[in-house]
Amino acid sequence: MHRSVDRTLLRLRNTRDLRAEMLLLASDLSEGPHTAMLIVRDPVVSEVTVRAEWDRMLQAIRPDIGRRMVLEIESLQKASARQLDPDRIRVERPNFRHEVLRLILDAQLMHAEASTVRQLVGELGSSQTPVREAIMELLRAGMITRWTQGLQLNLQQLSRERLATVRAMPQVLRFRYERGVVPRAADALVERATAWLQQQKAKDGIEFALSGTPAALADVTGLDLIGTPRLDLTVHVPRSDTHFDAGLLRQLDDGLEYEPNPLASTPVVLTLVRADSHFKPEPSAVHDWRACRADVFLSLLDMGLRDQALHYVRSLA
Repeated sequence: MHRSVDRTLLRLRNTRDLRAEMLLLASDLSEGPHTAMLIVRDPVVSEVTVRAEWDRMLQAIRPDIGRRMVLEIESLQKASARQLDPDRIRVERPNFRHEVLRLILDAQLMHAEASTVRQLVGELGSSQTPVREAIMELLRAGMITRWTQGLQLNLQQLSRERLATVRAMPQVLRFRYERGVVPRAADALVERATAWLQQQKAKDGIEFALSGTPAALADVTGLDLIGTPRLDLTVHVPRSDTHFDAGLLRQLDDGLEYEPNPLASTPVVLTLVRADSHFKPEPSAVHDWRACRADVFLSLLDMGLRDQALHYVRSLA
């Protein structure tokens, strides 16, 4: 089981202690496929100095280990402010079973060559160990098959329930309308989202895309999808990020707020994608606001529309 190795340096006074702590973390990470976060809290030396020394030391650490190390600097004032910020949502560690499954599915639906371990490692930007472990779990579950040319997905074995059983679900954030706010009609929300997503394309470091039924209908007309039960979005969140700013969704509709209860009915659902590879829609697509086919298929599964998801895939062939 993956675990997170977290250490805290309080009132850091010199870079020597920072270097020593980084070497201890690197040593821990060499023993297993873990992640590590070093929290430098209320440092005496400047934040610029801390980050410069961190970046310098990372060059001397094995790349596959350095990619799993995260630095977070907190002043006591900043830490207090974060505790009071309801829009700051903790990001879970990447679920490699989901990320591997998603990339194999994406290659399959795009009619590309079957995925190999090397390709998956490169697209995820991770070390080989967590990727190989995820592949073995998915093979044991019968969700993927190993062929001479690479790995392929058994689509008939996929459902929301099966994904949950093998723990291959991504982190999903759900948003509701605040009390007293008049909810926007689903179709109107989708129309608003397409314009908002075009604007988000220009935002540095943030990449949203539309999935769910509207994106499926943009790919395949005539699908048996009546109405728009909810607005499904995907967002690329780098694996080094520890929090997500839920306040971004207020740019879409200022009446939205985060709903922590996963069982509550919500009109907006956001799926976090953690692979290094970004969204890859069909090159000829005119709708550059929609997610890749794999994300569209998985969002239909999450809505419980398994038959429609399989119909979607067959129509793409």
